[in-house]
Amino acid sequence: MAKFIGKWKGESSAFKNYDNFSKASAPGTPPKNGRAISLSPSTALVKWDEPARPNGIIKGYKIFYTIEPDIPVVLWTTLDIPIPQANERQATITELKTSVYWPTPS
Repeated sequence: MAKFIGKWKGESSAFKNYDNFSKASAPGTPPKNGRAISLSPSTALVKWDEPARPNGIIKGYKIFYTIEPDIPVVLWTTLDIPIPQANERQATITELKTSVYWPTPS
């Protein structure tokens, strides 16, 4: 299972590879083309494409989000996306507060 984060610093992707539990092989790559679509002021649809090189079998994703992007990641809100939902490579986040940080690809 790989965890992914919506915040990145200097990465070319909107999602940064945060942690991998499968350490037997070389590190994988983060999901590609991460994006969020606002469905309402408090709801967003997050979509992504499969990583180019996953680190083993993907058993789910974890989305991290916050209204305070400078606080430690461990304090961010998370949404677990298990299989089979993870196969759709999208998730709806509800009950969002205004000013939630959504990164844009550079």
